[in-house]
Amino acid sequence: MTWINALVNGFARLARAWKMVLLLWLVNVALAAPFAVALASDLDASLGKSRVHESLLEGFDMGWQGELQEDASGIVSTFGPELLRGGAFFENLERWWKGDLLSLPPLLVGAGLVYAVIWAFLLGGVIERLGAGPHGAGAPGAAGFFGACGRSFFRFLRLALLSGVLYYLVYRLARAGFGWLSDSMRDVTVERTALAWTFVGLAVIVLLLTVIRVVFDYAKIAVVTEGRRSALGAAWRGLSFVGSRPVGTLLLYGVVTFGGLLLLALYAAIAPGPGQGTWLGVILAFLVGQLALASKLALRLGLLGSETAYFRG
Repeated sequence: MTWINALVNGFARLARAWKMVLLLWLVNVALAAPFAVALASDLDASLGKSRVHESLLEGFDMGWQGELQEDASGIVSTFGPELLRGGAFFENLERWWKGDLLSLPPLLVGAGLVYAVIWAFLLGGVIERLGAGPHGAGAPGAAGFFGACGRSFFRFLRLALLSGVLYYLVYRLARAGFGWLSDSMRDVTVERTALAWTFVGLAVIVLLLTVIRVVFDYAKIAVVTEGRRSALGAAWRGLSFVGSRPVGTLLLYGVVTFGGLLLLALYAAIAPGPGQGTWLGVILAFLVGQLALASKLALRLGLLGSETAYFRG
C-alpha cells in the first residue's frame, strides 16, 4: 500500500468512527472547563467595574494587560494577546521545539500530564477502532472500546516515558548546539550567514522531534496490532518500520501536518477577535473555537488511521 492510499484509507475509517472525535472533544472540554472558569474569575476580579471593561470591547488593552502581569501568578500569568485566534498554537509550538513546556505554571503542567495519561488510556481503543485490532475494527460497542483501552494502557505509559527520555536528549542537544552556534557567530558580520545557520539548526531539531513522534506513533500501532508487550521491542518495531519507509512515513505525517496548518490559517482568518460585547458574539466565538478543536482532533485521528493502514498494508 502506498502512503497516498493509506491516507485515503485512514480518513475513510475515521468517517465511520466519528463518535471518537466527539468523545475526545468532550474529554478536552471537561478538562479545560475548570481552568476557563478560574481564569474568567481572576480576570473579572482584575477588571472590577473599571473603564477597562469598555476599552476591551473595542480591542485588547495592552496597558491593562501589563498591569495584570505585574502581580499575576498561576494560570492568569499565561493570559495575553498571543492567545487570540491562532496565537496559542504558535505559542505552544515554540515551547515544544524549545522544550519549555514544563516552564508553564505547575497547575497547567499538571493538567497537561493528566491529559497525557487520559490520552494514553484512550489511545488503545482509538487505534483498535480505526482498524488495527486483530479482529478488524475491534470489538463493537463501548465495552469493546474501553477493553482495548485497558489492554494497552500501561504499555503506552512505558512508551511515553521512553519517548520522553529521547525528547529530553534532543532538547539538551538543542541547547548545547545553539549555545555553540551563538558563540561561533559572534564575529560574523553578515547577518544572512548567522540566520542561515540558525535555520539549519532549527530544521535539524524539528526533524529529530518529528522522527521521534512518528516512530512512537508506529510503536503504539505495533502494540495494538501485534500485541507487543515490551516498550523497547515496540519502539524498535516502530523505528525499523520508519527506517524501511522513511519517505512514505514522513510524507504521510507531513501532509496531515500541512492540512493542520491550513486549518489553523482558516481559523485565524475567521475567528472573532476580542471585541465581543454581546452574548451572541461570545457564543459565536466559542462555537468557532470548538469547531476548530474538533477539526484538529479529527486530523489527529485521521493521521492515526492512515498510519495504521500504512503499517498493516
